[in-house]
Amino acid sequence: MTEPGRIPPLFAGLVDDAALFPPGNLPLQDAVAAHRAHRAAWYSDLVGPFVAGTAHLSGLAELADPEKPLRVVAVVAGGAAGVGPAVRTVMETPGLVLAGVEAAGEPGEIVAAFHEHVPEDFAGAVEVPGGDSLDADLDLIAETRHRAKFRTGGTTADAFPSAARLAAFVDGCVRRRLPFKLTAGLHHAKAYVDPDTGFAHHGFLDVLGMLPQEPEARSLFVSFGSCSIAEPLGDLIALGLVVPPTDPKEQHA
Repeated sequence: MTEPGRIPPLFAGLVDDAALFPPGNLPLQDAVAAHRAHRAAWYSDLVGPFVAGTAHLSGLAELADPEKPLRVVAVVAGGAAGVGPAVRTVMETPGLVLAGVEAAGEPGEIVAAFHEHVPEDFAGAVEVPGGDSLDADLDLIAETRHRAKFRTGGTTADAFPSAARLAAFVDGCVRRRLPFKLTAGLHHAKAYVDPDTGFAHHGFLDVLGMLPQEPEARSLFVSFGSCSIAEPLGDLIALGLVVPPTDPKEQHA
């Protein structure tokens, strides 16, 4: 039985806070304030680090508060060349704590940049496109301490991979025991078609269902980035997998 006001271990840290990114596009100051509120709420164990792109980092540094450290995943633009500057900005700013770094580009170059700039006790996430290069890309990443990352949506229909393409990525990671992250489009627990855009979204519970049973599932599926915390939380509540606190005051804490 799920305990009221508690996030089950299967969902702990599952949703990285990507409120700055489309389609949410929350202004930086509002996104930081909202993240701090999530971290103080009863469901805080569901919420992972704050996700910030390269373009956000200078503004984020100005908002940093050493008395309220903010765990940050830096999403690097510009391929391998952008890794070093992004990591340094976060690590050298009091009040920001590096929680991870993610980048897209030629996987060998990204891995080399991670090894050069990312501390040894951190794992970077290498975004791969899937398709014909999938096996080679996952083989390369699996030989390192780093993770794979796969895009499951976006602002155009072609940004959403087919179910077969997503399953191929997940299966490839499972066979290699390679941890992975997902990004974009996973707003809800189960697959659905957005009535406004017509885009077919995947569901995060469907992804968990592709994996070996817990705790192995979460040792592989690290997290997914979402511009909304409320939507995945609401779905888990509606399905009875998370139960809000019985005290109304705690529900709004």
